[in-house]
Amino acid sequence: MKRMYPWQTVRGRLLFLAIGLEALMLTVLITNSIRLLHSAMSNQVQSQAQQFSPVLIAALTAPLAARDYATMQAVVDESRIMGGLDYIVVVDRYGHRIAANGWPAAMPLPESSKELSLFENQNGPRYNVTMPIAFQHQPLGMLHFGINLSQLVQARKELLLQGVGIAAIEVVLSSALLLLLGFWLTRHMTLLTKASLDVASGNLSPSLLPEGDDDVGQLGIAFNIMSRVIKERVAELTAAKETAEAGETQLRSITHSANDAILMMDPQGAISYWNPAAEQILGYQAEEALGQDLHKLLVPEQNRIAKEEVFPEFLRTGCGNAVGKTLELFATRKDGQEITVALSLSAVFLYGAWHTVGILRDITERKESIRLLAQAKEEADTIIRNFLDTLIVISTDLKIIRVNQATCDLLGFSEKELIGKNVSELFHDSKEHVQSVFSFYADRYHQQLELKQELRNIELCYRNINGDRLPMSFNISLLLDDDGAVTGVVAGAKDVSRLRLALDKIALQKEYIETLFDIVPEGLLALSPSREVMKQNQAFKQILHTWSKRLDMTPEECACSLIEKILERQAENDTFTLHIRRDDTTAYFRCSSTVIAVLEGIASVVSIEDITEERKAEEERRLLATVIEQTGDSVIIGGTDEVIQYVNPAALKNSGFSEDELIDGISHIFRDVLLNASVIAELRNTVTNGLIWHGHYKSRRKDDSIIEEDVTISPVRNEEGELTHYVAIKRDITEMILLQRQLLQAQKLEAIGQLAAGIAHEINTPMQYVQNNVSFFEMAFNTLQDLLVEVGKTDRSQLSAEITALLATIELDFLLKEIPESIKETHDGINRVVKIVSAMKQFSHPGGNDKVATDLNRALDSTITVCRNEWKYVAEMITDFDPDLPLVCCFPDQLNQVLLNLIINASHAIQDHNKLDARDDLGRITIGTRKDGTWVEIQISDTGSGIPEAIQQRIFDPFFTTKEVGKGTGQGLAIAHDIIVNKHMGSINFSSTLGEGTTFLIRLPILSA
Repeated sequence: MKRMYPWQTVRGRLLFLAIGLEALMLTVLITNSIRLLHSAMSNQVQSQAQQFSPVLIAALTAPLAARDYATMQAVVDESRIMGGLDYIVVVDRYGHRIAANGWPAAMPLPESSKELSLFENQNGPRYNVTMPIAFQHQPLGMLHFGINLSQLVQARKELLLQGVGIAAIEVVLSSALLLLLGFWLTRHMTLLTKASLDVASGNLSPSLLPEGDDDVGQLGIAFNIMSRVIKERVAELTAAKETAEAGETQLRSITHSANDAILMMDPQGAISYWNPAAEQILGYQAEEALGQDLHKLLVPEQNRIAKEEVFPEFLRTGCGNAVGKTLELFATRKDGQEITVALSLSAVFLYGAWHTVGILRDITERKESIRLLAQAKEEADTIIRNFLDTLIVISTDLKIIRVNQATCDLLGFSEKELIGKNVSELFHDSKEHVQSVFSFYADRYHQQLELKQELRNIELCYRNINGDRLPMSFNISLLLDDDGAVTGVVAGAKDVSRLRLALDKIALQKEYIETLFDIVPEGLLALSPSREVMKQNQAFKQILHTWSKRLDMTPEECACSLIEKILERQAENDTFTLHIRRDDTTAYFRCSSTVIAVLEGIASVVSIEDITEERKAEEERRLLATVIEQTGDSVIIGGTDEVIQYVNPAALKNSGFSEDELIDGISHIFRDVLLNASVIAELRNTVTNGLIWHGHYKSRRKDDSIIEEDVTISPVRNEEGELTHYVAIKRDITEMILLQRQLLQAQKLEAIGQLAAGIAHEINTPMQYVQNNVSFFEMAFNTLQDLLVEVGKTDRSQLSAEITALLATIELDFLLKEIPESIKETHDGINRVVKIVSAMKQFSHPGGNDKVATDLNRALDSTITVCRNEWKYVAEMITDFDPDLPLVCCFPDQLNQVLLNLIINASHAIQDHNKLDARDDLGRITIGTRKDGTWVEIQISDTGSGIPEAIQQRIFDPFFTTKEVGKGTGQGLAIAHDIIVNKHMGSINFSSTLGEGTTFLIRLPILSA
């Protein structure tokens, strides 16, 4: 007995089984614990996310709505410092990151976590959350943040290590206990194994095993009984073997004489029997086939996979899809030829296993015959189905059994409606005539002669679904079976109604062409193959009559000259232009030559059209086109649908667009026009009614700059008076309008200056009286004050009754205190009025045509005073003037206008910013001056809302404004830029931060010509 390894013994296997079950149970227990732990941690993390989200959204909504990015960043930074979050990112509704902490700017934001993951990755354990931020149901942006799961991961690791340790200890203890139990239970296994090997070696009387009352003893008793029974059974099998050998001899005689191949396959799939018929059908001798794998030997490779799938089931149960059935399969002969076989399989249980018996018959020739028959039928069906003419098949009882689609389409019936009908129902012809035609083979005359196979060109009239007559020409052929008997006829037909109509139309057309030849307005010449003139129409004769007079030629000379030129050019082109010139007169003709192949004696027809007037008009149009191309005004032509069809170079230059961008089949003549809908509707109504519209409007160029144009739009009519096009002529008057407005502004300022000077003069005189009187009152009160003080201190008993009564009615102490303060406030008010009047006189002083040396600090101070009412309620004014600032050569009135515009714009920006943030505190306007080399700088800063980056390049464009209608013309900064840059050779720039404010910097040369 060979040595057995532990895993080969029963006790070893029982031990391994117990250990495996124990490990499985522990694994299930640990897995379930991890699942519960993961569920609890997921709930905890989601709860934590729900706690963070409202707090962060509440803190970020207000600054995000106000675009206060600094506050948002501070909230984000403070929230992340509090701990528990890996990163926080705020994205506006356009997808731009506006505040972030803990997440790299170049890295895309992660998607929101759909479930909790406690396994570490390259960024550490993290739960990603994405929440929308909205205000009053309006989306403002998205909040992204990640919750740090490091502590949860560490706790999971510790719990997992503890569980694995406990499980390992339990497995070791269980294994030791089971090992001891296995040794006790299998103590007699060695003796049982030795006895069993003796029986296997042929010793049917092995040594008896110990017997007993326990399980192992009972096993010994059973083995001893089994040994006796085996000995008796062997004797019985020996007798049965002799009987089976005799039956096998008889069976082999039967199978050897069979015409079908009979073969048997053992449980291993090898061939165990192969009769002579199998040798003949498959080409393999029995010696070659026996022992070979049946499937590899006979079955094509592509079909072997089925055996691999079902064979194990057959070996186990003796059942299968093919058992007990006859199958048609492909088999491979020895010479490589594939044949079709019919195979009947049955299962036989022999020697404790299932064997397969197969009876195989070669059906290759039969299958090939069936295939050819099916192919022929399919081809016939395809021909019938796709036959372009109508086709019907009629049985011997004159019933329709097949129709093609062309027949159904022609008659208006479906195939189902036609099948089974009597053929006479489809025709207008008499029933007897139709039946005689389609059963011509049954005629007695034909029966006496050799059977006629077909009838040709038989004319019958179909009846369609509407009852219309459809003349048809039929060819009818017999259908015969294999024995030559008639089974029906097949009838193909052509629709001849169109052919008859065509012949009639040809006759009419010939007559029509001959008439048309003489009445067409163009001259026509019919030429023979030898290029002789066979015929000429009246129009050609009229051309000769007209031009023979104008060219001072006879009609014959004119005809010869014209025909000669036509014949010279005819060979070169089908269509050509020629001219006849005499002295200063020239005639132009357009000729077209057409080859004629259907008229006898006529090779070609040449048409001659007098285009002299057309040429003159073309020259005039060319001159007009040159003028349009060279003009500086934009010319745009559109159809009645307003789609642009033509633009001249000036239109491309003025609009900034290319020709392809304007003439794209979509753009219309009102594209980029800045007019409201009602004005455009009125404009359209004017030109649609055939009237000319003239006016001004603003347009947007390709670079988004605004231009103002003087526009005239005229309708164009054709000869019938119908509107066909619109022509728009536009002149860029932006610069002229700007100059006009500057002039108007200067005139306004001059008028205001004159008015202010008059008002200042009128105010100064009464104010002088007021100031003098107040000074007198102050001196008088100072004189009386000492007296009144002494009176107040005097004992009332020493004063007269009248004075005592008077002192009792007045508050002397209050008056002594308040009157000096009132006089001081009156002085301050008078000084303020004097300062304002002085500032108005200086600000409105009319400028001349020459620059003058100007104190910019004083100019700024005057401007601040003049516009104080604009800023005093919204901002605090802070000035930082350089006391050593030199005088600057400039136009004071124009410079005052620039400074006034900038200060007013600053106050409006602060006011708008406070409205947006719902704030009522004062902003700050800071104005400073300083010297920088040979330049002087003026800096004006505000704490307003700032200028969006998208429009910063356009703020100096004429007519561009972000203020609502009625509050801005879009001219202030454009005029300021023109005054500083073009008239003072300086520069004006700005820097702006959205939500924080804007700073304008003006640089002026100290010495400027």
